[in-house]
Amino acid sequence: MDSGEFTHHPKVERLITQLKEDQIDEKIFSDVIDEKGHQYVDLVQEGGGVLGFALVGYTYVLEQMGIRFLNLAGTSAGAVNTLFLNVMGDFQASKSELLIDEFARKNIMDFVDNDATIKNILKSIVKKEGIAKSLVHVIWNGFRLKRSLNKNLGVNSGTEFYQWVDRILKKHDISTTADLFQKQAKLPETLRIRENVERNVEGLHSSIAIITADITTQTKVSFPQMNFLY
Repeated sequence: MDSGEFTHHPKVERLITQLKEDQIDEKIFSDVIDEKGHQYVDLVQEGGGVLGFALVGYTYVLEQMGIRFLNLAGTSAGAVNTLFLNVMGDFQASKSELLIDEFARKNIMDFVDNDATIKNILKSIVKKEGIAKSLVHVIWNGFRLKRSLNKNLGVNSGTEFYQWVDRILKKHDISTTADLFQKQAKLPETLRIRENVERNVEGLHSSIAIITADITTQTKVSFPQMNFLY
């Protein structure tokens, strides 16, 4: 499976065609533009588990309308899309297709990286085998499930997800926070402000904010800005 199975799906192509016929790509959304007519906006993406997949589709449509992203922030599933949009491809390029391709080639069940019992419980729920049967699995294997939650602070260890993210970051030459900052600093030289707008490009910059929670201190944390605390 590759990104083309999604981006060339008839429903998606009809949507993009309709939006262009409605001249959505010609509307003004930002004062910051480049020589190709791309408009640069700030985007905050919320969390919500599988909502992360919907966010990839959402940003794909935005990019097809000529929208590019200057400052990005996200939490939970939204943080995944935020991070990858920052590191993938050239600043002016459409990046969502690269991310769609990564998701399309990944078996999401690989992220269920606990023992076989836990994986079977989750599979029974995902496959909608019925509440009764799923409940039997949970009750029968309740001890293992409880042990997993206590040991890993969650159903899955997160190791597979960590390695997947790490592989994608390194694929795009990002191994450290310094690499990320260096890439963000490479703004297009052709960025400009629309005519008759009383401001200039001085001070424009790109940034990223990954929002999470510190359950020990019960505080909101923003990375990488608050790295020094950890």
